[in-house]
Amino acid sequence: MMVQTLVENAVKHGIAEVREGGTIDVSARAVGGRLLIEVADNGPGFPQDGHPPRRPTGGRGSARSSRFGLRNIRERLAGYYGESASLRTRRDEGRGLTIVSIEMPDAGHASGGSTGTAA
Repeated sequence: MMVQTLVENAVKHGIAEVREGGTIDVSARAVGGRLLIEVADNGPGFPQDGHPPRRPTGGRGSARSSRFGLRNIRERLAGYYGESASLRTRRDEGRGLTIVSIEMPDAGHASGGSTGTAA
C-alpha cells in the first residue's frame, strides 16, 4: 500500500505536470539486510521546502492530499519499524527526477530467509 501511495503521488504531482514523455520508475532491492524501495518521476519536483507544490484547488490532487499520503507512510513505517525505517524525498537535477525512497529492515534477511517450519 505504501508503494501504491508513492506511485499515485508521482502521477498526481509529477508526471501530470509533464506535457509529453512522463516517466515513473519503481525499483526495489535488498542491500545489506535492508530493503530499499524507490519511486522516481520526471515531473517538476518539489519546491525548496520539500513539499509538493500548492495548487489552487483543495481537491484530491492538492498538495494537502500528497502531504497526508507521505505522512501516513512515515507513520506506518514508524509503527512497524521505529527508527530503523525512513522515508526520504530528493531531487536528482542531473537526471531531472524526483525520487522518493523507503528504507526498512529486510524481513527475509532478518529471519534468515528460511521458509521452513521449526521442529
